[in-house]
Amino acid sequence: MPDRLLPPPTAVVAAGAAKAALLWVHGLETLRAVLLGFAGAAVVGIALAVLMTSVWWLEAAIFPLVVVSQTVPKVAIAPLLMIWFGFGIQSKILVTFLIAFFPVLIDTMLGLRSTPVDMILLARSAGAGPVTIFLKFRFPHALPFVFAGLRTAAIFAITGTVVAEFVGGEKGLVYLLLVAQGQYQTGLMFSIVLILSVLGILMLAGVELLERRLIPWHIWMRAGSR
Repeated sequence: MPDRLLPPPTAVVAAGAAKAALLWVHGLETLRAVLLGFAGAAVVGIALAVLMTSVWWLEAAIFPLVVVSQTVPKVAIAPLLMIWFGFGIQSKILVTFLIAFFPVLIDTMLGLRSTPVDMILLARSAGAGPVTIFLKFRFPHALPFVFAGLRTAAIFAITGTVVAEFVGGEKGLVYLLLVAQGQYQTGLMFSIVLILSVLGILMLAGVELLERRLIPWHIWMRAGSR
């Protein structure tokens, strides 16, 4: 098969090495959008889940709107976001946030609601207030669910940034991928796909490392159930 259609691994590595400086510059742009969008999704998703599970009327008012917003394909509204916020990194962060936000919200809400009622009643009988119950019982019990949402959001964050750069990025790995496509530089295209895959693996590894630090007992239980 011709190299322009399916280059061998050596050609992919050679193409990536030849464009290393360019890949570094555009890779940093993509990495920044991924990390900022993921961080925003994590903070807002967890905070909103805590509020909605603590105040019933707030959930009744906000949750239907959140669900409706998730029914709109982000690929369809990405061009509008580019028009409204420009073709810079702000729009890429916003698309990344919108795609990665929902799993964190849903899993955190599920975790906060899964705290055994007997545990809460026992804490109340011992004189614990709502804040103490949340900090010592509900939130620690919900952390495995929170990290499950964060692992999903880590992958979605890569997808969100890729979608945004496909639609109208002026810089980034996917922008470079489109340029390489127009010039039939197949080796460089494979190099960019490989870098994006490695970035996704590193995102997952980072979330799991944080999980091991915060809730090592859950990692042991999960490993023992295999």
